[in-house]
Amino acid sequence: MFFLLRFIILIDVKDFALTDAGTVTSLCHKGYFPCGNLTKCLPRAFHCDGEDDCGNGADEENCGDTSGWTTILGTVHGNADIVTLTHECLLNPYPQRCDCKERELECFDANLKSVPMISRNVTLLSLKKNKIHSLPDKVFIKYTKLKKIYLQHNCIRHISRKAFWGLHNLQILYLNHNCITTLRPGVFKDLHQLTWLILDDNPITRISQRLFTGLNSLFFLSMINNYLEDLPQKLCTQMPQLNW
Repeated sequence: MFFLLRFIILIDVKDFALTDAGTVTSLCHKGYFPCGNLTKCLPRAFHCDGEDDCGNGADEENCGDTSGWTTILGTVHGNADIVTLTHECLLNPYPQRCDCKERELECFDANLKSVPMISRNVTLLSLKKNKIHSLPDKVFIKYTKLKKIYLQHNCIRHISRKAFWGLHNLQILYLNHNCITTLRPGVFKDLHQLTWLILDDNPITRISQRLFTGLNSLFFLSMINNYLEDLPQKLCTQMPQLNW
């Protein structure tokens, strides 16, 4: 019991620091910890998560071997605390008009006119029903951990050929219910892990045989309600896993 109490106390005092006079001064709000000698504070969930969130490595120090402690502490504090922690926002920063849960961000009808600046560790980004009309070059390049992107109902008209560069972990992409008329060849070429691509309800008039280059993992493609009159003969050779 002595060791358990000592461990809990160590967790509780992580948010404080000693001043020159030897008194304890609060650096961060409850539930947050300081980034070493910086004034920056982060949620406790960022500590020892394998990412340098502080920028100086302070959040990855003193991690040690905590095997088994999660179970013990969960028993002491109860299951309610565990449920709360799983819904804690792990993104910093993100727009106040959006809803955040863990590393997922929902910006529904938030009057956004462009892709917002958010934390690099985001895994799901939903920008449905906004006013984003264009996706410029490398607009998602910082967000390499993204697995799902939802862009429905934005009236997107222009998608740059390099808009999706760097999204090597993306698995699901929804572009339906927009104003897309053309898609440039190779626009999806970095999306090697993409499995779902939804292009329904767009006024697309034609597509190139090289449009789907790079989609080696794609097995579901939907292009319902568009203006296509025919498809290139060897279109499916670019998508060897496609279920059709």
